[in-house]
Amino acid sequence: MSSYLPQKTFVVCTMQMSPGPGHLLADSSKRNLSVIHSKKDAVMLTKVDLLLLNDFGCMNSWKGVATIGFFAGLVAGLAIAAAVAFSVMTLGVGAIIIGACAVAAVAATYNSVQSNSKKCNTLLTAWQDFHPTVKFDQQSALTQRSMLTCGAGGILKPFISELAANSASTRIAWANRGQVTLTGVISFMFGASVGYTLGTSGLVAAGTEVIIGVVGAYCIYAPLSYLEKEGIRAYNDTDEGGTEYDRMIDLVESMEDDSFTYDSADDDYNPTNLAKTGEIVFQHSVDMYRHNENQRFIDRMMNVTGTNAEKRAAREAIALEMKRTKSGSIAVNEMRRKGSGDILPRQRTQNKGNRVIEGFKSETGASRSEAIRGTKASGYTDGLMFNAVALLLPLLVTPLDEYTITTAASFAEEDAKNGISITSLTQ
Repeated sequence: MSSYLPQKTFVVCTMQMSPGPGHLLADSSKRNLSVIHSKKDAVMLTKVDLLLLNDFGCMNSWKGVATIGFFAGLVAGLAIAAAVAFSVMTLGVGAIIIGACAVAAVAATYNSVQSNSKKCNTLLTAWQDFHPTVKFDQQSALTQRSMLTCGAGGILKPFISELAANSASTRIAWANRGQVTLTGVISFMFGASVGYTLGTSGLVAAGTEVIIGVVGAYCIYAPLSYLEKEGIRAYNDTDEGGTEYDRMIDLVESMEDDSFTYDSADDDYNPTNLAKTGEIVFQHSVDMYRHNENQRFIDRMMNVTGTNAEKRAAREAIALEMKRTKSGSIAVNEMRRKGSGDILPRQRTQNKGNRVIEGFKSETGASRSEAIRGTKASGYTDGLMFNAVALLLPLLVTPLDEYTITTAASFAEEDAKNGISITSLTQ
């Protein structure tokens, strides 16, 4: 059952930041207020009523956090580069600078959020799915199925149940806060990587990173985000097309741009060296496995059984297998006895081979760790760890965005089951 809506009906927005519902009001400047709810003593709402009692703080206006995050990260990256250069000489002052910049970045971001709370009352555009025949004061009546569009991009859904409205608004607000926070973190990471590269590798390297990052956003993240969004919507919609989710998605898609491009600052960073460092880490991991295998070969070589001729032949067969790798080849040469070239089953011979392998293992481990963490000379974004995080974080934004729609639709479906019949009075 779908109810008509009296004044002060609860309303939830998919882009709200405050964890609580708003209330819909009748607009006396646009019509007479003569049709009254008989039990609630409240004016009935119509399609011309675009007014809220408790205005929402809109997520769209909080995206300035991304810009602040980028410049805060830029300063922090420069400070880290400077601190690396002189922290030893200053006995830890570099670490203090890093901490101070981090605190300043957090403070700047917080102040930006606090001061950037544009209200949506002036942005409300039009009601959709109002009643096709019933009118109040010569204006089409609103029902629980009605939806209100906002110029900022949000969809507002009315709720009869206070419990459903509170549950939906709380979950949506925290998802939106998470999305804004994630956007700020990603932008901070981008700024920090650019700042660090600027401080360690110069303006050209930093400029190149910015260009690659922005271009990569459109070439990589735009299609990935689009496919991710389409996949989520395909999973949640129905063939019938009559659910609250289906209707909300139809309305959202009518307001969206169908292209791959988007302007959210969370997509500015592209991990330019992820493939390269990933290949290095993989290759070093393979090398480490082979070094360990060579040590096992050496142990087997020292413990072969049989006649002297059989043992000599077995050791040479193992040596031939070890020569397939550089570390094994050098170890075999070190283990051979000068003059005869034999490999004798002695502890000293085994130790010689193991020392060679351990040296290779140490070098390989250091190179692999460097590829994971990144190098100071080449810039902060060379590291696999940083780049992997930077690759994955933007892909978490779309699920949070879609979650607000599924949440609003789910609670709206539940709320519709609690619809009540009403009697109206005309003054």
